[in-house]
Amino acid sequence: MPLAKNKMWQSSSAILSSKIEALRAAERRLIDLASRFDRSISSSSSSSSSSSSSSIDIVPFDTKIPHSVVPLKYHRCCVYGSHENDDDHYRIHALRISNTGDGNTNTNDSSKKDETPLVMLHGYMNGAAYFYRNFAGLSRHFTSIYSLDLLGWGLSSRPKFALIDDRVRTAEDFFVESLEAWRSKNNIDRMILAGHSMGGYVSVAYCGEFIAFLV
Repeated sequence: MPLAKNKMWQSSSAILSSKIEALRAAERRLIDLASRFDRSISSSSSSSSSSSSSSIDIVPFDTKIPHSVVPLKYHRCCVYGSHENDDDHYRIHALRISNTGDGNTNTNDSSKKDETPLVMLHGYMNGAAYFYRNFAGLSRHFTSIYSLDLLGWGLSSRPKFALIDDRVRTAEDFFVESLEAWRSKNNIDRMILAGHSMGGYVSVAYCGEFIAFLV
């Protein structure tokens, strides 16, 4: 029986690894597409030949947050494998978007870029790259943009959703507290939240808990 269980675990682990790699590949393709939208915006607003090259930089990165911030009965992660059980952290995956242009492109926007980071939260059954068509346009107005895979989605850790109780507030805290831990780990003092669908719900719940950190 132990041998059979081991073979089943190896099989399910291989399937999971394949699915995660497929998600990574899909994200890479969407990042490439985001750059095409950037060129489209530039070429429509400027006749300069240099506007054909992308001016946005999109960098995927992970942030570790402690298990203790999430209200779960136990901590079992089923994305990154057994090594995550060796420490006390989950990972929140995100994309960091910045505009690397020289500022000569005419955007018809005379206002100064907002220095406060824009943090974007996806909706149900989506992920950080869901906003790929918006990155280029938004980067003309914000110095820095972050798009997150909420805990339990995309390429973030996916702990078993075994909450310590069945209260709605506890379910909200699963997302709110993990988002707050991510903000703290990345030393973001203030942020503007933009959420789609479920991401909007999480944004409102976060505002109710940590309004002091919002503009």
